[in-house]
Amino acid sequence: MLSVRWALSRLPTFSRCLQPIRNVSHGLHSSSISAKGLKILFCGSDNFSVQSLKALIELKNAAPNKPVESIDVLVKQEKPSGRGLKAQRVNPVQVLAKEHDLPYHELNTSIDKWKLPGPTDLIIAVSFGAFIPKTLIEKSRYGGLNVHPSFLPKYRGAAPVQHALINGDPSTGVVVQTLDVEKFDRGKILAKSDPVNIKIDETKYPSPTLYNDLLQTLGEEGGKLLAAVINNGLYDPKKHASLTVSTGEKSSLASRLPTTASLIQFGKMTGRRAFRLGLVFGHLYCFRQKVKYLRRGITSVPPARTIMGPLRMPTAIEFDRYLREAPADKQWVYIPSPQITKKDRGGLALQVSEGEWVIVKYLTVEGRNRRDAMSWADIVDPTDVGFVSTQSV
Repeated sequence: MLSVRWALSRLPTFSRCLQPIRNVSHGLHSSSISAKGLKILFCGSDNFSVQSLKALIELKNAAPNKPVESIDVLVKQEKPSGRGLKAQRVNPVQVLAKEHDLPYHELNTSIDKWKLPGPTDLIIAVSFGAFIPKTLIEKSRYGGLNVHPSFLPKYRGAAPVQHALINGDPSTGVVVQTLDVEKFDRGKILAKSDPVNIKIDETKYPSPTLYNDLLQTLGEEGGKLLAAVINNGLYDPKKHASLTVSTGEKSSLASRLPTTASLIQFGKMTGRRAFRLGLVFGHLYCFRQKVKYLRRGITSVPPARTIMGPLRMPTAIEFDRYLREAPADKQWVYIPSPQITKKDRGGLALQVSEGEWVIVKYLTVEGRNRRDAMSWADIVDPTDVGFVSTQSV
């Protein structure tokens, strides 16, 4: 579906699947890889980093000249989660390491105290979630590399893909950079992918796998890019000393998004902003308030947390027919489906700010069963029930 044009140039092709990369200095050859191949320490944690590990495993199994001799895998020890802290997330990187009999290590202490498992040529950290300290990088023969899902310096930080979705970027991409010894995402860019298009029909409920699908695509692009960098010897500081790769982007941060970022802030956000947040979180939340209680002076019943989603934007026809003339104090309007089916029983248009609407498919009030838009509109009087952004009365 996507093609990769590497950000390196004028290099020999080392295999059918690895194309020459643009913007690379002249005269680089795979002879920079030792006869025995690289001894790599790979640090990762999620489905994005899995794709890079898969690419390294393919290099390790390549014949006859293996660019990678060995791969040790470092994963962070997973913490118990869920109700009662009884669940534990399965680390896909660890699973892949076990499948290929790669030695793996669980980080159960500060990484500053951790020691390399043996002589190491290169550290590769991809979505690891911990800063690789200077002491480890300097003990590695060639330092370290990182695969990052954005065109740095844009979206430095832990959540570049989420921020690209929230900001409505039409495309994003992947870079391979060196590991900086002082800060995250301040390394030298060695290669970049072609832009990866982000195609979203805002008037349709998004696929529940949209975010993971995009991450999968970026991960695959990153794996190919990493393999090309290794095959071309660009991990060697002597080889990339004169290399200059620019993405043309301005610097910005992409900090990790807390759960509170999925709160609908009435009067402070646009409908499109609410929709974009829904792409990342899958649903948003606010608080249902029983206005009839307030009329009677009853303040002992706090607003109930309410989950809403998935979300979409209204079509031009829906806006003209149902929403354009709605007063500013009209908080929600039922939008019937052109053809009622079990899977589509209409949507509930929510006015998040004056004239700003987003449509939700389901609502779940805390302690109650989930309702679709039609059943909500059938039983709830809009003059008696409203939505607010805070749980305080």
